[in-house]
Amino acid sequence: MAAWTWGRLDAAASLVAVVATDERLAAAFGATTDDTDLGARVAAAMPPGSGFARLWAEDLGLRPDLPRWDRVRDLLAALRQREILDEELPLIAALDSRGIRAGNRPDLPAGPPPLPEGEAAFEQALAAFRAIGAEDVSRLVRVRDPRRAALRTGLLVWPAVQPSGKAAAHAVQGVLGLLKPLLWLMPLVCVLAPASALAAVALMWTGAAFGSGRWSSLPAHVPLCAFAMTALGAAVARLRPRWPLPAVLAAGAVALALPPLALALARPYGAGVPGGAPARLLVVGPAYALACALVLRIGAARPWYTVAAAAVAGGALACAVPSGHVPQTGWWAALALYLVLLWITFVLPWLYPDAAPRAEPSDRVNR
Repeated sequence: MAAWTWGRLDAAASLVAVVATDERLAAAFGATTDDTDLGARVAAAMPPGSGFARLWAEDLGLRPDLPRWDRVRDLLAALRQREILDEELPLIAALDSRGIRAGNRPDLPAGPPPLPEGEAAFEQALAAFRAIGAEDVSRLVRVRDPRRAALRTGLLVWPAVQPSGKAAAHAVQGVLGLLKPLLWLMPLVCVLAPASALAAVALMWTGAAFGSGRWSSLPAHVPLCAFAMTALGAAVARLRPRWPLPAVLAAGAVALALPPLALALARPYGAGVPGGAPARLLVVGPAYALACALVLRIGAARPWYTVAAAAVAGGALACAVPSGHVPQTGWWAALALYLVLLWITFVLPWLYPDAAPRAEPSDRVNR
């Protein structure tokens, strides 16, 4: 909505500059050399109550050396932009009053919002418009709708950078497609939603541990360690606007050291998990299912039971791998982890919002 309004404001200024050229203005109002008389001539050609004469007098005092036709264009653009703001600001103020977490389609009263009454109300609505324009990406991605859009956009980057062509390109595309869950999906999730990603990684770590029979099986836990470091680094980076740089760097160093330290402490021989292979599947399935749910909900916009069904399918897929048969290496657990991530990558596009949502009174938000 704010982007739409900024576009209208820019377009108004551009159209005035294109239409109101020096030649046209001189042909219409160039019979006088007195600036005050010129302002009166232009004001007479404007609709009643436009306020052009008042703006002209104020601008003459503020910028006396400005070329006359530049002044006319500036004030014409300012008046048109004020008309646009009078149209758009009520809706922007109504949306801002509901907060950033109100969603992409918040409930609004039927009909257009009332116009701001008085300059004080107009300035308050304009302040809300400025605040929306000043929001940074790190704050926006903490909200579900912008974060979901950022995740979808990020996933589209992966096929966009792949080579095009025939046999050789198809081979590269296949390899990159197989690597996408490890090299792109999870790092992107960790950057956009560090808290959810850390919880998902902890559940996957537990599932991989019970699947391999060891708390630290390198084939499965090394990539999980990298995911945890990425999520912790992204979480610490969000402290930069509030913390001084030395404190952020120190916190980042500690945070990045935690996953490797946990991996090293879990490496001693004999640090196995309890239970036999069949019993451990009772932990593997639910752990991976909950991890799937945490990752899928970041990008999904379907009913909860649809996400739950996809998450349960991911847990069942992890249980289908005969993990625990080679506990010394953990390659079966690594395979289960990869298949779960591949499943998330495959099913996530099916959980995106519908392409054509039903019409609502707040559709103007998405113009």
